[in-house]
Amino acid sequence: MRYVIIMNTLKIMVKYEPILSETTWTEIHQYFNNCRLCWAKSRLGQLYPENTILYSSEKFITIPALGSLIPGYLLMVSRQHIPCIAKVKESELAMLERELEKLLEYLKPLSDKWIVFEHGNSENFTRSSPSCIEHFHLHILPLNEKQSKLLLKYISRELGAKETINSFKKLPEYFDRNPGNYILLRNLDGAINVFTKSDIPSQYIRRVISTINESKEVWNWRIDTHADNIKLTLSKFKSTKLMKKSAYFAHAIENTNKKEIRKEIEIVSAYFSRKCPSIKLFSMFEVIDRKILKIIDSHKNEKDLLVDIELNFLKYSDMLIADISRIEWQYVGCLMEIVYAYNLGIPIIALVGDSKIQNRRWLKKHVSYYASSLENATDYINQNLLL
Repeated sequence: MRYVIIMNTLKIMVKYEPILSETTWTEIHQYFNNCRLCWAKSRLGQLYPENTILYSSEKFITIPALGSLIPGYLLMVSRQHIPCIAKVKESELAMLERELEKLLEYLKPLSDKWIVFEHGNSENFTRSSPSCIEHFHLHILPLNEKQSKLLLKYISRELGAKETINSFKKLPEYFDRNPGNYILLRNLDGAINVFTKSDIPSQYIRRVISTINESKEVWNWRIDTHADNIKLTLSKFKSTKLMKKSAYFAHAIENTNKKEIRKEIEIVSAYFSRKCPSIKLFSMFEVIDRKILKIIDSHKNEKDLLVDIELNFLKYSDMLIADISRIEWQYVGCLMEIVYAYNLGIPIIALVGDSKIQNRRWLKKHVSYYASSLENATDYINQNLLL
C-alpha cells in the first residue's frame, strides 16, 4: 500500500526529467529493492547520463547529485549497500577517509573548497521519510568560506550543541555516546562536526543551503532534479579535462548485420582515439546491449522508454557524428537524431562520403558540417570544436 501511495504522489510531483519518471521508479522498486543509488551505479542506472560515474575506486563511486542546487554538487556512494557512515566497519573508516581525501585532491581543478555532509542514523531502525535513501552517500559541494560559515552557524543554531572531531576514526566512539539521528558536516578546513537530534527533517542540509543562498530553487530532489546544474557539472569536468567530451555516433542499425555494426563502431572508435583522443565516441548499439534491451522491451511503453533514453544521451553529448553515407539507405533514426540535435543546439557532423544526400535542402538546414571521410570529420572537430 505504501509503495502505491508513493507512486501516485510521484505521478503528480515528478514533472521535470525522465530519470524520475514512473517507469524509472518501477525499475528501482522491481530490481533494486527501492534503492535509487543501487540503481544509479547499475547498468540500468548508467543508461542515464545524470548518473555518470565521474570518479571511482574499489569501494566507492562519485556521481552528480540529483537535485543539484548548485553546479558541482556530487555524491560519493558506496559500491556495497551500507545504510550510512555509522554502519561502516570501524576497520574501514581510515580507508574511507583516505578515499575522500584522494577524491578532494582529484577535484582541485574544479575547486579547492568543498564541504562534505551526511544525514544518517546510528541506530538499527529505518527513518520513515520516503525522501531519505538508506545507502551510504556523502554529499560533496563547492562552497566558499562565507557560505560554509553561514551553514555551520545556521545548523548550530537549529540543532544545538555539536561535537568536533578530527577523523572519521573517532566516529564509533561518538555514536556510542550519542545514538540516533545525526548530521555530519566536514568543514573546508577538514574539521568534522557531528550533531545528534531525534527530529532532523529529511533533506535538512539541502533546505539550509537553499536558505543561506536565498535561493528560489526547489530543494527537494524528488520534485526537481536540477538537470541544468547537472549538465553544468559535467561541462566543468570536461572543461578541466577531468572528463572527455562525448560524441554521439548515429549510424545504420535497423535491418543491419550485428557483426557489420560492431565492425563499423570499432573502426570509427579506433580512428577517433588516434585523431581526437580527448573525445569519447559512443553508439547506442553498445550502450543498450541485449540484456538491457530485454528489460526495456518488457516495459509497457518500451518505445517511449527507448527513445527517452537515447534522447537523454543526446542531450548530454557535445556533438553528433552521423554516418549517412550509404547510397539509397533510409536513415529514419539518424535523420530524427539530427533534427533533435539541431533543436538542442548540438553541432552535427554528417559523414556523407560520395552520397548525394548532402544536396537535400532540409539536411543542409540542420547539419553543421559535411565530411567526406573520417579524416575530414576529425580535422573539422579538432579545428572548430575542441578549442
